[in-house]
Amino acid sequence: MALLITTEDLATLLQDTVDESHASLACALASGIVSGYTGQTIALTVHTHTLPVTQGGVVVLPQRPVRAVDTVTVDGVDLAADAWTWDGMSPQVIIPALAYRRRVALGTVAYIPQLTSTDVTATVEYTAGYAEVPDDVRAVALGQAAAIVRNPDGLSSESVADYSRSWDRAAGALNGAEKAILDTYRRNVGSIRPS
Repeated sequence: MALLITTEDLATLLQDTVDESHASLACALASGIVSGYTGQTIALTVHTHTLPVTQGGVVVLPQRPVRAVDTVTVDGVDLAADAWTWDGMSPQVIIPALAYRRRVALGTVAYIPQLTSTDVTATVEYTAGYAEVPDDVRAVALGQAAAIVRNPDGLSSESVADYSRSWDRAAGALNGAEKAILDTYRRNVGSIRPS
């Protein structure tokens, strides 16, 4: 997983030097928290996914925004570039054979009509993400990393006489404002966005 922030970013935010191993761990954990919530890697990354081909020959790519589609393979056969389409913007590849499944056997091409289930898969190699991590995502990741370094338990107050401690939230728990920022990058699941 690509880190969304650097240890230098974290040291600058904290205006302090932080042990390199601790800072590296905090940056990795914060990047994981953001990626886990959004379901996206965010940083520009090459992905290879094996995905179902739905009716109409559509393959929906899970990582966004899609920047390039390199190869599409069906049944172990690399399809020629003119055997599939990508519009340059959407997170889907269309295999124009539509409701047909292409099978290559002994150098001949046979079409098996009427794709009726998701038993056909395509392996797609593509590039998705942002060349530069968006500033709002960096801000959330840095906030999480700073909390991990400075207050890993989420302690909000502590008293001495008659000893008392209270916690607001643990490091790694996104608050409502952070979730609102990251919701822009979050992948929808079906037609309903999970909360």
